[in-house]
Amino acid sequence: MNTEAGISDVAMSSSNIAEERQSHGLAIRPASLSGVRLGLLNNGKPNAGALLEAFGYRLADRVSLSNVSTFEKPEFGDSVDDAMVLRIRELCDVVIAGVGD
Repeated sequence: MNTEAGISDVAMSSSNIAEERQSHGLAIRPASLSGVRLGLLNNGKPNAGALLEAFGYRLADRVSLSNVSTFEKPEFGDSVDDAMVLRIRELCDVVIAGVGD
């Protein structure tokens, strides 16, 4: 675990990704977060919004982000609909999805 600058690397996985979306592989990791448009995706769990908000503020204190946009799935068990995917792709360079169990 890398704790440089007080931020830890976290490995994440999801069991509800649609099969067709898994075939695309992992997104390319940017060389720097400076200037990126950050998206925060609340998955609908009770504490996900608070977790993402706190994380977003801490990240913004450390990195010069261009913009932060928030998105919320209506229900935890639902996939992100195509319209939301398009909106996220339009507005964001990097997206963090949060689970708040």
